[in-house]
Amino acid sequence: MGQSSFASELKKILGRSGIYSIGSVFDRGIVFLLLPIYTRYLTPADYGIMSFIGAITGVLAIIYPLGLTSSITRLYYSESNEIARRRTLGTIWLTIFITALGLSILLDLFRKDIFNLFVTDDYLNPYIRISIWISFFAVFSGFPLTLYQIQGKSFSYACISITKTVLTIGLIIGFVVFLKQGIHGYFKGTLIALILLSIPYTYISLRNLEISFLWQKLKLALHFGLPLLPHSITSWVLALSDRIIIQRFIAISELGIYSLGYQLSGIVMMFATAINYAWMPFFFRTIEQSDEYAHKNIARMSTYYILALCIIALACSLFMKEIIMLLTTSAYHLAYKVTPIIIGANLLSALYFIPGNFLYLKKKTVWLIPVITIISGAINILINIIYVPKYGIMAAAWATLFAYGIMCVLNWFFVIVIYRFPFEYERLFKIFLMFIILFAVGYHITIESIALAILLKTVLILIFFMTLIVAGFFTPSEKEKIQFLYQDQLANIRKIINKIKIS
Repeated sequence: MGQSSFASELKKILGRSGIYSIGSVFDRGIVFLLLPIYTRYLTPADYGIMSFIGAITGVLAIIYPLGLTSSITRLYYSESNEIARRRTLGTIWLTIFITALGLSILLDLFRKDIFNLFVTDDYLNPYIRISIWISFFAVFSGFPLTLYQIQGKSFSYACISITKTVLTIGLIIGFVVFLKQGIHGYFKGTLIALILLSIPYTYISLRNLEISFLWQKLKLALHFGLPLLPHSITSWVLALSDRIIIQRFIAISELGIYSLGYQLSGIVMMFATAINYAWMPFFFRTIEQSDEYAHKNIARMSTYYILALCIIALACSLFMKEIIMLLTTSAYHLAYKVTPIIIGANLLSALYFIPGNFLYLKKKTVWLIPVITIISGAINILINIIYVPKYGIMAAAWATLFAYGIMCVLNWFFVIVIYRFPFEYERLFKIFLMFIILFAVGYHITIESIALAILLKTVLILIFFMTLIVAGFFTPSEKEKIQFLYQDQLANIRKIINKIKIS
């Protein structure tokens, strides 16, 4: 793979990342725009209920499909002809539908007996019931989205995501803002949107399959899918189980403040996931090449990936306080205290993608991933149970950071020991050193003036880039490309200004 092909691959990854992230960026952008509305019409206690129910729907979204959605990727291209493929997909889809429907009915009938083990307040029971059926209708989206991803239809993928967001947000605003139904309206709008969307989701799915029940194919799909459940559930433990614990020990309004901060901090994972979607095909295709230059390209791309994530995480951690102050009401302003910590946790979680792909490649060591995740999840729960009753939401934030830190360090340790891949360690060290220093400085900045705080934090971002340049992070060829891009964009801006002057 030559230098030109490397540049071409980089452009493809950036382009596909952009398309895959359109839906997520649109979703996140809408959330930002709606914060002034949500925080006006929903109390912190309402946000706490939303977060608690979100934790329940999160775990049900893992259990209902039995991991079969993930098996589609493994089985799609293994079939010898289109008819066999359609029947295999039909078997998977039918199994997911029957399982999700059966579990939803059972959970609805026995919800009080089951959920009273975790819920301390009776007023949450009606919301638990609606969460069961939200989880059921949400299952319908998994199949078509996975198909579009496998088929490389990133535009269709983005269209589905945007449609879902627009419809859901529109109904929620209708019920919450115009009909003033509060948190009840929020869940009602979500459920109705998912019911309506299940119709086109089902249509798309049925176009790509033939309803069948082939036991041998189902066994094979379960063989691929079921082993992923422990890992997925433990990932849920890392990301959402603290909501259950917080609900038991402190006020639901505190959970609402924590949840808002957690929600806003998720922008790092949003970009990381989008990049990883586009990165994986390049990685698995390139790693099979044994030549030294191919491995150097992966190492270089890994450096760019980590640099981009650190820039995003640093910018988010620095400016999140001002964003919260500007977009939310005073009842939510304390959420800024947890955001830098959660952003740090999200960065550590995002850094897991690179070693995770290497461990998946080495099939003999793939078992390490769920083991590491289980260890991290257990530590997260333990810290939350011990310290949340005493220190509240700050303990939950630090527990998340610590758990993701352990997961990240262990994954990288095993990749370095087992794979011995030639990462650009010196360049990565420079990135992490400057990120940690500036992250710590930004965390301790306490300036009342929002304008002055934004100015000072912008300077910190510039210091990050300038220090990397001075420290010799960028290679001569990279400097030339950066200079070329700068001059090219400057020329475009001048053309636009000249056109404006002429008109």
